[in-house]
Amino acid sequence: ESGVCLQLLFHDDVLEARRTLAEAGVTATDNELGAVLMPLRCLTASLDGTVRLRHLHSGVQLMVELGARVWAASLAPGGSTLLMISTNGEGSLWCAETGVPLCTLRERILSCGFSGDGLRFVGASDEFLARIWCAETG
Repeated sequence: ESGVCLQLLFHDDVLEARRTLAEAGVTATDNELGAVLMPLRCLTASLDGTVRLRHLHSGVQLMVELGARVWAASLAPGGSTLLMISTNGEGSLWCAETGVPLCTLRERILSCGFSGDGLRFVGASDEFLARIWCAETG
């Protein structure tokens, strides 16, 4: 995926690229080695109508104001698209890089989740229905 890479952590330090574990000081007895997808991001949704996407490594933050109280938000794998749901059930897709709205869903939605490839998302309604949408067009 563009802009996403796997980083190794050892004793809370990010290991440099193109170094072997031995060169980084990792031994067979070390148990504090971890792998994380970078960039690390934190997505928060608030009843004040804002959704914030913070890149934890750089501190860069995108804030989107929905204009209504936010019930839920989800970030597509790869980080390019945000799906936000207001407390009145209106769903909308936004560009996660610019904060520009992409489209509004026609049906009410109460919960959501993206597919692993980020091309689709599923939403559940209060009518006991689940729907699948195209992540590009809604």
